[in-house]
Amino acid sequence: MNKVEEVGALIEGLSPQEALLALVNNYPDQITFSTSFGWEDQVIADMIFSNNLAIEVFTLDTGRLFPETYSVWSRMRERYNRNIQVYYPDREKLEAMLSQKGPNSFYESVDNRKECCGIRKVEPLNRALAGKQIWITGIRADQSLNREQMN
Repeated sequence: MNKVEEVGALIEGLSPQEALLALVNNYPDQITFSTSFGWEDQVIADMIFSNNLAIEVFTLDTGRLFPETYSVWSRMRERYNRNIQVYYPDREKLEAMLSQKGPNSFYESVDNRKECCGIRKVEPLNRALAGKQIWITGIRADQSLNREQMN
């Protein structure tokens, strides 16, 4: 049984709160939750913080977040009095890309878009997930076609 099947069997039939507790009990210090501060993430964060679950919470600050995102982030810290680990893009790689191609190069080609996402999202995400066995993230079926089948 692979890890996805193992976790699926562990949480099958459980409420979201029960599933989070089962994960904490079975994977201590091996769970992380990524938040982008959207509605679905607020629900999960509330379950984690309100129940004082031992789950690390992190976000990626790509350098292109909306001011409203920072406002939600600040209100979340105030409400729960919990830290959220922040991962930023590698400064040298980001500076090189912006110096060479400008701030909106991702609009110009697929390769530029892949480069930008690699620097701003993929590499920081890999650092955030290093050493963890379980990654929790909020996704909504209406965000893309391939997410419609996700549970």
